[in-house]
Amino acid sequence: MSALFWLLTALASAHPGGHDRVAEVEARMEGDCPAAGLLTRAAIYRQMDHTAEAQADFDAARRCDPELEGLDIEEARLHLDLDAPARAQELLERHVSRVDGDAGWVLLAQAHMAQQAFAEADTAFARALGDDVGASPDHVLSWAEARERSGRVAAALEVIERGLEPMSGSPALQDRAVELEVALGRYDEALARLDVRLQAMPTLLATWVQRGDALVEAGRCPEAKASYGEVLTRWETLPSRLQNRRMAAVRDEAKRKMEAGPCGRR
Repeated sequence: MSALFWLLTALASAHPGGHDRVAEVEARMEGDCPAAGLLTRAAIYRQMDHTAEAQADFDAARRCDPELEGLDIEEARLHLDLDAPARAQELLERHVSRVDGDAGWVLLAQAHMAQQAFAEADTAFARALGDDVGASPDHVLSWAEARERSGRVAAALEVIERGLEPMSGSPALQDRAVELEVALGRYDEALARLDVRLQAMPTLLATWVQRGDALVEAGRCPEAKASYGEVLTRWETLPSRLQNRRMAAVRDEAKRKMEAGPCGRR
C-alpha cells in the first residue's frame, strides 16, 4: 500500500475525535521507522492545530524516507497554516515537479498569493484549473483575484465568466462578475446581470442595493435612488419570517444610501 493511500484511508475512516484517530494510526505503525504512519499522524495533528507535534512527525517521516509520497504537499499545508508561504512554496515546487494533479498547483498558487506574487499565482492557477474551472468557486475567485491584483481586470472577469459556465448558480461568482464589470466601466453589462437575477427573484434586497451601487458608479443618480427605494418598498411586503436581522441590515444600508446625498454616495 502506498504512503499516500495509507494516509487518505486513515483520514477518511478514522474516528472524528483527533486523539482517537491518532491512537488508531499508532496501532497500525510497524517497524523502527514507520514513515507512512508518521506522515498520517502528522496530518491529523495538523488538523487538530497541534503544530509542534505535526512538524516533529513530518521531520521524522522525512528522516525515514525523504522521497515519501505525499510528504511534501502535506507538510506544505502546515506551513501555509503557519503563515510561512515561502517554505510552503519550496515544498510545493518540489511536489509538482514530481506528481501530476491539480491539488499541488492550487496550494502553490495560494503560497504565491500569500507572498503577493500575483503573476506567479496566475500561472499556478492556470496549471491547476486549466479548462476545468468547475470544481470550486473559491478557486475561481482566487484565480480572478490574482489577475485583478496584477492589474489585469479584464482577464479576471474572463476567469469568472469561465467559472459561471458550469457554476451559473454561484452567488459569489455572480457578485464578482458584477464588481469587475463596474471596475471596467461596463455599467450596462453589470446592470444586465443584476436585472436577470432580480427578474427571477425580485425579493433579493441585497441585489437591489448592488444595482443601486452600480448606478451610482455610472452617474445615474435618480435610478440609483429608485433602486435603493425598491429595498424599502419590498421590505414591507416580506413575510415576517424573512424580516430578520440580516435583511434589516440590508434595508438600513439602502436607507442610509438614499439619505446620504447625490447618488447615495457615503
